[in-house]
Amino acid sequence: MKRAAGEGSVFRLKDGTWRAACRLGKPSFRGATRAEALRKRDAYLRTHHQFLALPKRARDSYASLLQRWLDSRRDSLRPRTVESYYETIERYIIPTIGLVSFGALTADHISQAMAKAKSPRTKNYIRLVCHLALKFAVERGELSVNVATLVPSVRQRHVEREMPTDEQWTALKAAIARENVGTRALLLTIAFCGLRVGEAIGLRWSDFHGSHFSVQRAASRSHELASVKTKAGKRLVPLLGTERRGATGTFCVLFIASLKRRDSARNRRTTCGTWPSRT
Repeated sequence: MKRAAGEGSVFRLKDGTWRAACRLGKPSFRGATRAEALRKRDAYLRTHHQFLALPKRARDSYASLLQRWLDSRRDSLRPRTVESYYETIERYIIPTIGLVSFGALTADHISQAMAKAKSPRTKNYIRLVCHLALKFAVERGELSVNVATLVPSVRQRHVEREMPTDEQWTALKAAIARENVGTRALLLTIAFCGLRVGEAIGLRWSDFHGSHFSVQRAASRSHELASVKTKAGKRLVPLLGTERRGATGTFCVLFIASLKRRDSARNRRTTCGTWPSRT
């Protein structure tokens, strides 16, 4: 039977193995038997024809789609959210499926990227990022189906958080005591008032109101300040009783005083016109 155009030829090598050659892109496939070589060649041809059937834009790599999606959303997302998306993409998605044409992505590809993470929360976050990027392509008519919707989310096990024991609290204070005064004041305020690190860095003197202070903003890892994400994140933290906590309360007061000095200096520089603009 005459071979079809581009089908190539099959021949036996001197070492007894078989090679199936294909004219498309000039690849060849080797196997211990003729059937094995043909099976490898036919699998390639099916994939190649499916790729050619994709719209031209959908042949681009998934990495390029992710970049276009982030560029389109950068102005409408919080800096911390963009930073989080970038970290997830660079750590989990690009190394695994970044070079795959986004039009050829399957649910198995998404699951493969999720498998690189250990915690269920991170796995679900990877799925979310993939879903949002593919949704972007669907909305622009570059894809017809968002395959990320076919991947089930990972069930997260609820873990009750426990308060530190007296021994753990003593060990924490001993570790903090080895830091300098400024760092010690910051760490003890975080521990005593139940703050996140970014929330403590985002505090200003204007946030303190006598017996309490308000949490309104937080700093990201790139030191960008932004409002806290949720309504629950905006809260009032009482300061009553700090004077009864001995050294801990003293360092909380030191931290608050350092904020007053820092913000007062900032206001003076701004008034004099010498404070550098933030870029």
